[in-house]
Amino acid sequence: MSISHEPSIDESFFLITLNVLIHKWSCGYERIHACRNMPHERMVPMTPKNIHTIFVLITSIPISIVNFSAYLKGGDPSSEQVLLSVIYVILWGVYGFILGRKGIGFIRFLTYYWGIGMLIYILGYLLQLEWLQLLPMLAVFIFAGPLYGLRHFYELQSWPAMVIINTLVLYSFSIFGHWVGKGSREISQKR
Repeated sequence: MSISHEPSIDESFFLITLNVLIHKWSCGYERIHACRNMPHERMVPMTPKNIHTIFVLITSIPISIVNFSAYLKGGDPSSEQVLLSVIYVILWGVYGFILGRKGIGFIRFLTYYWGIGMLIYILGYLLQLEWLQLLPMLAVFIFAGPLYGLRHFYELQSWPAMVIINTLVLYSFSIFGHWVGKGSREISQKR
């Protein structure tokens, strides 16, 4: 004996949303024309800008959440936070390598992203204007938070110096990864 049950509005919305999300992921950007019969006719193209944004959000926010409690207290990072920060730097290097290997531009985005983040943080730190407090907090969370575990490797009491050094470490590692990926691509094209 089966009992049929009419889904509520919340259940229906959840099921439709889940169905659309599954279909978007299963179709992929390459098969966009085959997916036109679904309700998501205007798919967002996966341009380098969109790929970079997704990468930043997926990597920065979870690691920043883990690191943020120690960052706010100003204490030494735990071994988990150190490991996550090192993984974060490695992920940026690998991401740079992959983009260099595929011939996708990365250096301009990298420079803008980390340069603007560092500038917002430093301006917020120096000016300490009440109406500007939201920007430095966002900069700390997105830009500096995932890198806080790197503090374990050097003793700095100055927050701006730590943010600048951490940013330069990540920036250098990312450029190196992109450079190696680009060189690898050029070598493979010559063969």
